[in-house]
Amino acid sequence: MLSYSGEPELVKEFLDRIKGADEDGEAHAIDFNSVIPMPPELNISDSSDGDAAMKHILGAGTDGYDDFEWIKFKSFRTVEQIEQAIDNVKAAGFDSIHLEGRYLNCKRRGAHRADLLFPLDVNEFTALLDRMEGLNVHISCAAELEGGEAFVKTAVSRGATVSLGHTDATYEEALDAISWGVNSFTHTFNAMRPIHHREPGPVVAALTTEGVYAEVIADGFHLNPAIVKLSYLAKRPAHLTLITDSMSATRCADGEYAIAGEKVYVVDGKAINEEGNISGSTITLYQAVRNLMKFAGVSFAEALAYATIVPATEVGIDSVTGSIDEGKSAD
Repeated sequence: MLSYSGEPELVKEFLDRIKGADEDGEAHAIDFNSVIPMPPELNISDSSDGDAAMKHILGAGTDGYDDFEWIKFKSFRTVEQIEQAIDNVKAAGFDSIHLEGRYLNCKRRGAHRADLLFPLDVNEFTALLDRMEGLNVHISCAAELEGGEAFVKTAVSRGATVSLGHTDATYEEALDAISWGVNSFTHTFNAMRPIHHREPGPVVAALTTEGVYAEVIADGFHLNPAIVKLSYLAKRPAHLTLITDSMSATRCADGEYAIAGEKVYVVDGKAINEEGNISGSTITLYQAVRNLMKFAGVSFAEALAYATIVPATEVGIDSVTGSIDEGKSAD
């Protein structure tokens, strides 16, 4: 998708956000006559208000085409409430949806409220899929939970893509999930069983299985820069996905914010809730691209791909977005 096409001064301002300068004052060499695809944002932390989410995404310079993670922090207990949120998403003009909340493992809930997590109920999920008809659907779930195989296979059979996230899966359980149809791992390393030399866990499954996408939050808080580089080395050239998990404080000053009524404190760009858990990030995808260039020593063109065509391919929308090609959307 085109971004700022036909306005050279805006293209320069747009690329300046990414280019920045190294600590020694040397700027990255980027051709300011370039026009780049608008990155599809796969993972944000925002409200169920579709209009507000659209402003959040477009204000960060990313593409409203793909994602609205509408359930992550909201206090939804009933299917009726979720269905209303889906209707809000459609009314706001989104074409796709990422459902991360509800079907997660409480042991790895992160900033999700334990009382809002529910079993992997295929019948309930099928009803939600019916409501989401017409949208591109991406679902994050803890597939190791009871009913995981039927849940994943149902989602895939309906055309959804499935990511393993907020998971306590063992390495073997993660491989099982992949065999059922899971094609990606949500914010890899974060909210997952950690690596152990005798129990590799889901992280090693993500990094060593060919054809599987590993999503990473390259803000320097969620992952040490060395881990970002490790992930890049494991998943290059086409299966590392940059995400932000950004919340409403993105591009704002430090201070007190809220997600679904829960207090979040941002200090030096790091968002923490009252339990001390990281609660989303405050970076944009452009900052993530710049950070990957710095952390892994990659070129601008390569880093950009991990925020554009790679995530678009992960969720199956690469035929319409993710690169500048004839026949693709140019909003």
